[in-house]
Amino acid sequence: MTKDDIKRVCDNTKNLLIKKNEAYGDSALNPLGIFGNGDAVVSLGARMDDKLMRLKSLGINKDSIDTLYDLHGYISLLIIAIERDENINSLDAVCDDDSNTKNLIENAREKSNDVQGHQRDSQPETHFHKNLSGAYQEWQAEILDREGPWDAQRRPERKPNT
Repeated sequence: MTKDDIKRVCDNTKNLLIKKNEAYGDSALNPLGIFGNGDAVVSLGARMDDKLMRLKSLGINKDSIDTLYDLHGYISLLIIAIERDENINSLDAVCDDDSNTKNLIENAREKSNDVQGHQRDSQPETHFHKNLSGAYQEWQAEILDREGPWDAQRRPERKPNT
């Protein structure tokens, strides 16, 4: 039954996160910041980018299950990081139905009826309010680029990191 499978997979991710937290401490949500700005949201985004690149390179199959669990865990940790940064309960942002998603889609349609034209004519936007590191800006541009038409030659213009 699907409900049991959802519980099993989520329990597996929960157990993996707890095991890694016990082994490594709270490094994901309180990074040292030796090689970056020490922000958990940025650090988790970079880790997720690494996992997404691995999936892109190796494909999705039985050999990528470990990477998918890691990505699932990083998404969970990112939710926790945002809750802490914004002092919110993320469950308040979740709807019991699809009304939240429906509203987001309707708002997006109102803002731009020509999504591809908008992507072609605009630079990638920053979706977070934080001061982003160059690596995170790079990650964000890659994600936005993947949302556009699939064209191997098309790349967003990169601003030099300063």
